[in-house]
Amino acid sequence: MSHFSIRFDSEESLQNHIDQLIFSVREINTTVALLESQQPEWNGSHQTFLAIGEENTFQILTDEANSGRDFFQDFQDWLDQQTKTTVGWLGYDLKNGVEEGLHSQNPSVLKEPLLRFWQPEIWLSVDYEDFLIASDDPIPEIYQNFLHNPSSHNSSAEFGQWDLKHNSGAEEHRYKNIIREAKRHITEGTYYEINLSRQQTGTLSAHPYSLFQAMRKAGPVPMSAFIVCENFAVSCLSPERFLKKSGQKMISEPIKGTRKRGGTSEEDNAMKSELYHSQKERAENVMIVDLVRHDLNRVCRPGSVEVTELCQIRSYETVHQMVSVIEGEVMEKFSVTDILKAAFPMGSMTGAPKKSAMHDIERLENYKRGIYSGAIGYITPQKDFDFNVVIRSAISNNEKLTYPVGGAITADSDAKEEWYETEVKTQAFSSAKTI
Repeated sequence: MSHFSIRFDSEESLQNHIDQLIFSVREINTTVALLESQQPEWNGSHQTFLAIGEENTFQILTDEANSGRDFFQDFQDWLDQQTKTTVGWLGYDLKNGVEEGLHSQNPSVLKEPLLRFWQPEIWLSVDYEDFLIASDDPIPEIYQNFLHNPSSHNSSAEFGQWDLKHNSGAEEHRYKNIIREAKRHITEGTYYEINLSRQQTGTLSAHPYSLFQAMRKAGPVPMSAFIVCENFAVSCLSPERFLKKSGQKMISEPIKGTRKRGGTSEEDNAMKSELYHSQKERAENVMIVDLVRHDLNRVCRPGSVEVTELCQIRSYETVHQMVSVIEGEVMEKFSVTDILKAAFPMGSMTGAPKKSAMHDIERLENYKRGIYSGAIGYITPQKDFDFNVVIRSAISNNEKLTYPVGGAITADSDAKEEWYETEVKTQAFSSAKTI
């Protein structure tokens, strides 16, 4: 076994090598996780990591959602035994282990685990400035040829197709109705904001990574992720960071507020200006900022939590988004799962107050969110971590595919406009074409 490093002459050749490598190792059913910063200029991770292989796996199955199990303590016990970086996901329905009285009764289409983390056999860092792939860990012999000559293993890759079922009038009617019901509860004071979503379903007859490639080409983002293990895959084009810990520094970057990109520069600037000046969108964003501040204050040094950016507009390929940034200094006594439990699920995907919003999400929605609204990321041996928010994501198991979309509902929300916003958010998928 040996360490690995290879330099390329261009970003294109580096990207091609990574793409071919992923296709190649999947031919032997190897687990792959790609955590990719496609727009580092937008304060994304500024780093891309590729995890290949799987050993020492910890998971909690979806059937355990209502078991009363202490999910986070069991996860921490496993993490305490790890000496290398681990990678995986936290599913939304871990909420049942955060707040008492929460349950998940809705059906799951894909039945993905509530939580799944593993230690990769290889952890590669990808540097797009120096065109470099490198690993500090020894490389198992089985992967040596894959890493240096990935294309030689890729002769039979099939790309295939993907599609979503056409939204019926009944689905539009149902979604608008639950928005109207949520607004009644907002008026009654049950909560003042709630995130409601709907699950679109379809089929995937392609290699899952070809779908991720196409989605990335249609609209790059700073916090994307691709995971494939066994027959389950996630192609996540997320622009949003849930939580990052680097040393004692914590950072969260919630997004609330969306406008589509314009067809001309004048139209695009007008949409951007409309979002920036929207009192409704600002109110939604500020509500979530206050919630995140409250969450971080549970684990951060008193007085250290501050809002460093408020309601800034960041532009992506298909949408403009309103983003805020909250930072703090975490106290050393708190473990990884103490921190995650204090902030999970992220307020941008629940509403506020969290518990009452999550209670009604379960009642008003008609599917189990699973990995959607959860988080994908990594945890280092030093207990640093970085997690995105699982949105704009095509999730598949065998040939079944889901693509959930949603948005924040407040007293000022219009059901017709909220439906239209979910259609805009589907563009990361609908714009993806077979390569």
